[in-house]
Amino acid sequence: FGIRGRYVVLLPRGTDALPNRRWPEEKYVDLACRIASRGVTPVVLGGPEERPVGAAIAKAEPRAKNLVTRPDFFQNIGLLERAAFVVGDDVELMHIAAAAGTPSLVFLSSLNNPERAAPRGPGGVVALTAAVIADLPVEQVEMQLRCCGVYAHAATA
Repeated sequence: FGIRGRYVVLLPRGTDALPNRRWPEEKYVDLACRIASRGVTPVVLGGPEERPVGAAIAKAEPRAKNLVTRPDFFQNIGLLERAAFVVGDDVELMHIAAAAGTPSLVFLSSLNNPERAAPRGPGGVVALTAAVIADLPVEQVEMQLRCCGVYAHAATA
């Protein structure tokens, strides 16, 4: 898929989901730009419902890789396993990433029993919760990426 160096996988939920269940497209775009500015490639994965989000990220940040609907199931697993980190909504691929041992940050609604819903895995999972996931600020997410060492080995421009 032409990915070079360290990368962070972004796992948005489709734009048809309710605000309390997904982080907004514009915040994913902002985060992708911040990740790329630190020398790490943002990679977007997802199904057909996530096409608009992937396209918006790729349009705003040319260093991002929009792979929405391109990899098959096993290629998705390989991409998730090799990622430096995974960030996203509580979607199926997030649970696969966590189970594969990739360090992950997941957005969970505090109204939907996050202790039971959170992905689990040997690489560690940070859960950010809010009654409305859309209210979680980009700055808080980026701070978690820094604290988890995502940028520690990034190439410098």
